Amino acid sequence: MPGNRVETNNQGFLARHWGKATAFIIAVSTLVGAYDTVRNKGNLFVCDLAEIFGQRQAVAVCHARETPPNEGNLLALLEYLKAREDKLDDQRRAQLRRLEKSFEERAFDKLMKAAGLKEAPVDKKAELDTRKAVKEAIEEGAAEERRAVALIAEGKYHEGLQLLSERALAATQENAAQWRRIGRLAYGVDTSRALDAYEKAYALEKTVTWDAVYLSRLHMRAGAVAKAHRTIADALGRIPAAEERDRSVLLDELGNVLRDQGDLAGAAKSYRAGLEIRKRLAGRDPDNAGGQHDLSVSHDRIGDVLWAQGDLSGAAKSYRASLEIRKRLAGQDPENTSWQRDLSVSHDSIGDVLRAQGDLSGAAKNYRAGLEIAERLAARDPENTGWQRDLSVSHERIGDVHRARVIWRARRRATVRVLKFANIWRRGILTMPVGSTICLSAKRRSAMFCGIRVIWPARRRATAPALRSANVWRHGIRTMP
Repeated sequence: MPGNRVETNNQGFLARHWGKATAFIIAVSTLVGAYDTVRNKGNLFVCDLAEIFGQRQAVAVCHARETPPNEGNLLALLEYLKAREDKLDDQRRAQLRRLEKSFEERAFDKLMKAAGLKEAPVDKKAELDTRKAVKEAIEEGAAEERRAVALIAEGKYHEGLQLLSERALAATQENAAQWRRIGRLAYGVDTSRALDAYEKAYALEKTVTWDAVYLSRLHMRAGAVAKAHRTIADALGRIPAAEERDRSVLLDELGNVLRDQGDLAGAAKSYRAGLEIRKRLAGRDPDNAGGQHDLSVSHDRIGDVLWAQGDLSGAAKSYRASLEIRKRLAGQDPENTSWQRDLSVSHDSIGDVLRAQGDLSGAAKNYRAGLEIAERLAARDPENTGWQRDLSVSHERIGDVHRARVIWRARRRATVRVLKFANIWRRGILTMPVGSTICLSAKRRSAMFCGIRVIWPARRRATAPALRSANVWRHGIRTMP
């Protein structure tokens, strides 16, 4: 057939010129292999090109990759499937998704369990960013990034982060997204490496608000408060006026820095500026749960500063404003664990203020409300170290109230006894009978003057310490912490 002759002739031509084609394929393979982010797909391209020439078996990389790796080698299997993602059937594609999810969950769980053991605990935003970084590294990163995630999943945090850092340093162009990913992964487990990564990311791309926030927090954690201040001030100077929510976040961070520097008035001013922005945003969209949560955070921050300034009544008012918002959020979405935890924190804050004001009953009531929430969360996820720590703190607070009550009762009883003792002595001074053993033994001429000169001064000296003691105990009752 004419068509068959043309096909045979083409194959013969390709076979005769295979030597030249091989050189071309090797060159392409080397070029594509130099870029690790596309190496796997590049190898497939080379194999497809060899297939066209009818020489697939002659290229070692193509022949070696045909057989799937052992199912026990999960990382190798993941790479095998990732390299063929576009050609997988439904069953293999589902297997790939399961492997990706498995590595993501294991690495994330390891990072969260380690966070706060050596470094500072992470908040909800940092937790979400960490999960996002793990997911991106597995689904969008190169083979080396997935290998780093696999190391982290085994608990080898530093080895995995080191591998990611080396890869980022070796990149042809420094990539802010790569450094940001490293910073997010290291944030809860390695302050030094996270700080280095965020410094590089922020230097490359100064328009990302949360890069500045995390960099400032890491400077604070490292004790470089002045650097933290400069970072936030620089970010505030760059942010467009239209990005109100991000501006309120930066104002909160500036308030945190000023508070740590001892400038409570400056911190309060910054927090209130953020509060005004969040009131406007919440007023425009009252049903936006995120905006309501931001507003509750501003009330909390202002309460913290007022307490530090000694204004307990003002602090209690701010904490109660936050509590009301969080009650609504928790009621609207009872399954949202973040809202539930925030509500327990508000109860604890109000309990702390009431205890400082001497209202032990009110403090105990709020502590118990916080404890009930902490118990539910801890029972829901016994492996969550943060929730277990919250539960422990709640028990401690209630224990502190019980101890304060015991001390108060003991002081009250002691005060009553001391006052009775003092009154007896004072009455004794006034009704002292004239003449006594001590006077007669002194053989003084006048028993009356003896009673006045000897007995009365002795009893006066004994009464004075008792009265001083009573005043001390009564003062202690009034100022009971």
